[in-house]
Formats: sequence, structure tokens, C-alpha cells
Amino acid sequence: MILDEEQLWIEYVKGKQTYAQLAEKHACSAKTIKRKLDSYSVKKEAKIARKVMGF
Repeated sequence: MILDEEQLWIEYVKGKQTYAQLAEKHACSAKTIKRKLDSYSVKKEAKIARKVMGF
């Protein structure tokens, strides 16, 4: 089974699910859920372009 990181993120943040709850739902370990969410949050942060404003 391939876990969709974006869907996990939505379930974790908006659905307020714990690693354990997500692991049970997706039939994997809580460690796998944590690893996927950590990976997704890093990718998500890398996509945010920030403008540097000089004064």
C-alpha cells in the first residue's frame, strides 16, 4: 500500500488524528506515519518561496 503524504497530513492536522490512530487506519506502524509526515512537512516548507525585502 502506498500512503499519500498529503492525505496523511490532512488527516493528522485537520482531522486531529494521532500517529497511532493513523497507523491503525492505514495498517502500518506509527513510526512509518511519523516518517511520512516528517518527509511531507519538509517538502511543504521547501515549496514556500519567501521574498527578501530590503529597507
